[in-house]
Amino acid sequence: MIDLNDVVVFARVVEAGSFTAAARLLAMPKTTVSRRVDKLYLIEDGVDLAFRTGRLEDSTLIARKLGSTHRLLCASHDYLARYGMPERPADLARHRCVIAGLSASGAHWVLDGPQGQETVVVAGRFAANEMQAVVEAALAGFGIAQLPQPMADGLINEGRLRRVLDGYTTPAGGLHVLYPSSRHLSPLVKAFIDLAVERISNRANTA
Repeated sequence: MIDLNDVVVFARVVEAGSFTAAARLLAMPKTTVSRRVDKLYLIEDGVDLAFRTGRLEDSTLIARKLGSTHRLLCASHDYLARYGMPERPADLARHRCVIAGLSASGAHWVLDGPQGQETVVVAGRFAANEMQAVVEAALAGFGIAQLPQPMADGLINEGRLRRVLDGYTTPAGGLHVLYPSSRHLSPLVKAFIDLAVERISNRANTA
């Protein structure tokens, strides 16, 4: 079942700029805020809709753009203790990276930083096309991952991950809500989407 409260929490995270600030405004634990947002990054059989960031793969899903966001590089404290902190984008080629995709080798990461845009080819031991799996792999110490800023901010502020290459982010990518094209939208799902558009679009486009 869809919980409209989840999209309200997500919208507040986008508006506040971090999980910590959103938790303070919502008067709820950061872990609760993070858990509610995590639910919106999954789409499985029987789930009515999901949120996606970045480039969308071709699919039968209908995508409605809400705005733009970028991703931060993060890793667990345990991983960085074992393998060290990269100092420049080129160092990522020698690190284990968690890849958001189908292959754990040969991924091209494009980063915006003080010297402009840089591209580095990275590889690792883990790849997944579901954001929750990427997050869990990063938390488990599998390597350095790219995470959407609201999600990354929450995990960093909670002390579960540490930001890598502070001066760099990915280029801004689209923030979309997706839903199956073959399923008639119920009034509840339509209300959910309309609320997401109203609460997120303006803030995401100016973030």
